[in-house]
Amino acid sequence: MKAFAHIAAVISLPIFIGAAGCDAQLHVDPFPVAGHKCGLRSDQARSFLPPVKSFPIRVVFDRGFDRDDRAKLNVAIDRWNAFGEKSLGVKFFEAEAPEAAIDMSAMPFATHYCKASVKREKGLVLVKVTSERRWRGGEDKEKAGAVTIRCTTGGDGAAPEMSVAFNVSQGREDALLAEALHELGHVLGLGHSCANEEKRVSKNYRACSDLGDEDPYRIAIMYPELEVHGTYGRVSPDREILHANDMERVYCLYSRLVSPK
Repeated sequence: MKAFAHIAAVISLPIFIGAAGCDAQLHVDPFPVAGHKCGLRSDQARSFLPPVKSFPIRVVFDRGFDRDDRAKLNVAIDRWNAFGEKSLGVKFFEAEAPEAAIDMSAMPFATHYCKASVKREKGLVLVKVTSERRWRGGEDKEKAGAVTIRCTTGGDGAAPEMSVAFNVSQGREDALLAEALHELGHVLGLGHSCANEEKRVSKNYRACSDLGDEDPYRIAIMYPELEVHGTYGRVSPDREILHANDMERVYCLYSRLVSPK
């Protein structure tokens, strides 16, 4: 499959405000092991984007991220890498040092990023958007907390060109780790764990409205809604880890494309 020349996908993560409650006991799912047989069910067969063609993906930070922000983003990167290295023998992401950060304050993002006449960075650029006005100008139609754009997925030896923009204009910094885990899943080729638009529902893509509270598709970090609590966007700790369905889908997407060590 050739890399897309223009916009491959624009995926946003809506944020919902919920009442604060007691956190449930955290359960960490084990990684699939090398040689594991893909357990994908037919009702998630259309829940994928095109796979990335080459790893690791270079990750460049916007200078707008402070040290605490970068720490959270690096945790998300590390969690995906730990799974990739253990299950597939692949390091998905390679984060650049803070000194390599670039100024994205005047650069386009979302769909404008792929269409811009300026030179795009090779790899993945993480962008911090602090202005609601700028966020709205990025063609984001929802009150989303983040949006992923995949201009290319990398092909013929070329590096992919992608961007994830995080909307922190409403001060929900505490949700950054959960949002980053979700958006990096899109970068790797995962669509949402269930179809949140009626037009996309089919026997190969289960409707989110059909899911119970404990359904693996709803528990997954790739579930299309993130509930936050309080002024700073506190989220439940189980939204800050990868779950079995997230890992299973990435494993199924790449187990035939890479050679585990």
